[in-house]
Amino acid sequence: MLKMIVVDDSELTRRGICESVNWEMMDIQIVGEASDGLEAMVLIHDTDPDIIICDIRMPKLDGIALINEVLPSHPSLQVIFFSGYSDKEYLKNAIKLSAVDYLYKPLQLHELIGAVEKAKKKCLNKKVHLPQREAALALSLLQCGEDDAPADLPLDLHAPMVTLILQMSVAGEHVADRDYDSQLDDRLLASRHYLAFHKAAAQIFEGKFVMSCVGKGYILHANVSPDFLIRQTAEVKLQPLLTTLDTMQADVVVGISNLCADLKYLHDAYDEARAAIRAAFLLGYGRIIFYRDLSRKPFVPAQDLQRELYDSILANDFTKATSFLNNYIDDLAACREQDIPQIKEALASIAYWLSQQAGKQNSESGQNISEFIRFAPDIDTVRRYLLLLLQRHIDNISNLDNKSRIVLEVEQYITQNYDKELSIRDIAQRVFVTPNYLCYLYKKNTGRTLNQFILDTKMKKARRLVCETNMKFGEIADALGYANQNYFTRLFTKYFGESPRAYRNKYGSLSLPAPEEEE
Repeated sequence: MLKMIVVDDSELTRRGICESVNWEMMDIQIVGEASDGLEAMVLIHDTDPDIIICDIRMPKLDGIALINEVLPSHPSLQVIFFSGYSDKEYLKNAIKLSAVDYLYKPLQLHELIGAVEKAKKKCLNKKVHLPQREAALALSLLQCGEDDAPADLPLDLHAPMVTLILQMSVAGEHVADRDYDSQLDDRLLASRHYLAFHKAAAQIFEGKFVMSCVGKGYILHANVSPDFLIRQTAEVKLQPLLTTLDTMQADVVVGISNLCADLKYLHDAYDEARAAIRAAFLLGYGRIIFYRDLSRKPFVPAQDLQRELYDSILANDFTKATSFLNNYIDDLAACREQDIPQIKEALASIAYWLSQQAGKQNSESGQNISEFIRFAPDIDTVRRYLLLLLQRHIDNISNLDNKSRIVLEVEQYITQNYDKELSIRDIAQRVFVTPNYLCYLYKKNTGRTLNQFILDTKMKKARRLVCETNMKFGEIADALGYANQNYFTRLFTKYFGESPRAYRNKYGSLSLPAPEEEE
């Protein structure tokens, strides 16, 4: 039974078409209706009909535009147009699209049945001569064995082949837009340019290839000469694929497998092309990526390097921070493609920290950052995003009034120098104010004393050293800038309500026993 859909903005017309004929007797099943072109586009991709009866004049997307959009990815679709307008231009366009018929409203029942019968014959003829739609052959070959591969393919499955995957990206638009990145929108993007890329591939491979839409691009198997993968040869021959799109908004990347000698190795070639195309996140678009050239360098999380970045930002050394961030991302871009998920996690943690420094600490920021990095087309897009967050932090610092800046600089200095014996006099000299004025200014702006902030900072560090290390308590006192261990012990006991030894015994995370010592 053939599948048919009806598209018209008039519910009355749709109902008349559906109910006026016993379609089951004609071996036709109506699988859906749509009231406009955009709704019909979704319906076509969801139901994959054999026949469409479609009005010309419709809201959102007219019938001609609709068929132009879907025909590349549904080349077997048989189209019957109808309209209340006897416009010759519409008729010309219908002829160009190889429509089965063009009917005028009000529809005559015998004309409608006759048009559907003609569409049925075309469908049946195509099914006899083309067991699998040409537009799906490249994908279907990956599941084929030696015995069930189609016999009338335009390429030799036992001659040298390569697998290519082409992917498109719309730069600067729809990043982190989950609606855009849906499967439907991917298919629409690919189907829109299918014919253009197919034409370019036909010239490159002299017709010895098959090609299918997949995601935001295409998968392609092609016969090539043994020397095709010589870099200069391949890059010259494949260049038309990179320049097929005539808009500066979109870029293309081509991932290419190693040479494949036979059908039984085709899935391996497909996996190689997929790895190459995934590497586009690290290497960028507008290029050809050979599987053989992919990096083998593993990604190793470097928390110390991230800490160095954060310290330079907290020290307001933004030139160093910017240079460090660029170098760090360059290093990530040189890693292997299978580590991309971990690389994205590292980038997301930096982005979240920068967003906090820029004052964006709402509950949605973490999710938004993760979504952005997940959908970013390449690492350079993430680089620009991180540099933007850094610039926002710089702008926030620049916009502080003088008093607020003094408080910020004092807190940053204390945070970075907790291991020293900090005196209010020395701190005041660093910000060029008197000690009394500094104490007054800090208390007025923060509601607590400067000595309390110093103590809080040192005790937070002390708690970590007590609980997470096996350092002697005298060593911890030295690490916090206290010359006297007993003085440190008294401060710790007063602050936490327990001595360092009791606190370590209760909350320590290490399994090794603490060194024996006097408190």
